[in-house]
Amino acid sequence: MNILKFIIAFFISNFSYSQVDTYIFSEVDEIPYFTNSECDIKTEECFKTDLLSHIQKVFSYPEIAYQNGIEGKIYVQFKINKDGYFTDVKARSKDSLFQSEGIRIIKSLPKITPAFIDKNPVSTVYSYAIHFNIDEEKTISSYDKVAKAPVIFQNCKRKTSDVECFKKELFDFMFDHLEHKNLSSTNYNQTSSKEIEYIAKFYIEISTSGAIENLTVVSNNKSLKSEIERIFKENKISLIPASNSEGNSIPCYFSDELKIVAVTREVRHPISGQY
Repeated sequence: MNILKFIIAFFISNFSYSQVDTYIFSEVDEIPYFTNSECDIKTEECFKTDLLSHIQKVFSYPEIAYQNGIEGKIYVQFKINKDGYFTDVKARSKDSLFQSEGIRIIKSLPKITPAFIDKNPVSTVYSYAIHFNIDEEKTISSYDKVAKAPVIFQNCKRKTSDVECFKKELFDFMFDHLEHKNLSSTNYNQTSSKEIEYIAKFYIEISTSGAIENLTVVSNNKSLKSEIERIFKENKISLIPASNSEGNSIPCYFSDELKIVAVTREVRHPISGQY
């Protein structure tokens, strides 16, 4: 499939709501959150992570715009009412094609837990911008949809598939270079024995030369996001690229999430569970 890159930029826009009982996130005691969220901490960063995850699943570049090489941007605002439903979706764009897609995406969002003030549910308003950009030069598949997945160190046992091997080696590489001291736990009471889980969803592309490109990271912890970006920036690795059924090198992408379970200042390996 063609890589259709879009940048999600969250903001408070100039849209206006007349309802006096509608608040912005900074005015409530508890912000809305997705019921099936993988985050334990109810922060705006976590809300963004879950929202972005949904957008990535349902995002579709308008066919007419794509065929004609049209790029654009939309500003969308929506309300999350007291019952947790996304309503009153508004959009602004120079092109109605993108406007319709933005509205469709928001209307497809599931019911979530609403915001609260003094333990009472309230309505909130939230806004973001979506940029529609076409990358004409790339035709790229997921790493597990190619004839042969990329290879990092070739350390896997033969009984392990090349797809499973790539994922294992990549996570081992990331964990080996993870500087635990760089992980902040400002939202965590270190005198407590309760564990805290940091989550980072990341996306990379592997070029036909085996280089890792276009890293994108979204996390409920800023320090973990920065640490993953540092790992890939400072520790260049050259891979054997993916190949098609004819044995020719082809680009591919990999998208997954890294979970770090922290207890005071210790972190646990996301796969082996070892400290």
